[in-house]
Amino acid sequence: MNDNMNNNMNDNLMKDVYMSVYGFIRQIENQCNIAVPMDIKILCFLHSKELLFVAFKLAQLQQEIEIEEHAINERVEMVEAELQEAKPAVVAAQKAVANINRQQIHEIRSWQRPSRPVEMTLNAVALLRNKKIRNWSGMQRFMAARDFIPSILKFDTNLIRARQRAKVQNQYLSNEDFTFERVNKASKCAGLLVLWVQAQVNFSRLLDSVEPMTKEINVLKAILEAKKHEADVLNKKLNEFQAP
Repeated sequence: MNDNMNNNMNDNLMKDVYMSVYGFIRQIENQCNIAVPMDIKILCFLHSKELLFVAFKLAQLQQEIEIEEHAINERVEMVEAELQEAKPAVVAAQKAVANINRQQIHEIRSWQRPSRPVEMTLNAVALLRNKKIRNWSGMQRFMAARDFIPSILKFDTNLIRARQRAKVQNQYLSNEDFTFERVNKASKCAGLLVLWVQAQVNFSRLLDSVEPMTKEINVLKAILEAKKHEADVLNKKLNEFQAP
């Protein structure tokens, strides 16, 4: 139905333009007492038709751009609302980890063997960081790295794969000993790392749940940019028509 309405509008506009151009040519012929050559008349009509097409297409694109920008903004707000549940916990955990100092790390590294809650925590951190740690000496080297804490603070949750998340969930988060209270009792430093692991896994799960809409938003943005480019081209052409 909308296509029929657009076609009717186009036909009516064309009739109006042709009548205006015809009237303008007749006015020149009467006032100047001359006959405008047929090839000039045809050129005037063709020029008017192209001008009308450009103006109509530009108006149509501008309307589509406005509608699509509104649709994108709505979807972005929906995604942000979903992620807002977990974001504060991630930020809080990062701030907590930022308070861990080298002395606390050194203290854990100096242990002959960590307690079970601390060992689980460090293994979970290594798993999320995609590090393969085979034994305690390997974990000590992992913790000795100068970027151990900075890399946790700059960690990108998007890097967590579903496989990693499931492994952390099954091996650690589902364990009754893997709680802030129990781990924190064994080590204040490891207790803060537990909060980080929990927050990252929860946020990663949410990111996966909104991924289809995020992909849709990216597709819509690409289409929108293409239409904006086309609108710019038509706008320049329209300005050329209107230039003296």
